[in-house]
Amino acid sequence: MTLSTPEAAKAEIEHLLHDSPRQHGIARSRWRLKDLRRVVAWLQDCTLPGVHQILRRLKVSLKQATSYVESPDPRRHLKRRRMGYAYSAALYHPQQYVILFHDELTYYFDNVRFKG
Repeated sequence: MTLSTPEAAKAEIEHLLHDSPRQHGIARSRWRLKDLRRVVAWLQDCTLPGVHQILRRLKVSLKQATSYVESPDPRRHLKRRRMGYAYSAALYHPQQYVILFHDELTYYFDNVRFKG
């Protein structure tokens, strides 16, 4: 498959990068070059260095691929709103409230999932 313009190619890849790889049958949480090559029809005949070169020429960064990441928790919007209230309370009333930021980390080992 050939695309008519570099802009169309870039738009297709950027649109794809906003999805989770899992939505395309790839059991990973982040995109890799070989995953893009597998999903994008016009990249399937390219080598991995070729895919990298195409992305570089289109000025597409794999860091853009993390923008789709969001919690699978259906109440994430409520939790985000509560975090905003807590942050505001700590900002405007620092003598009464303190906010602590903590990041969740998930490990995958041979199909076993551990949360830390």
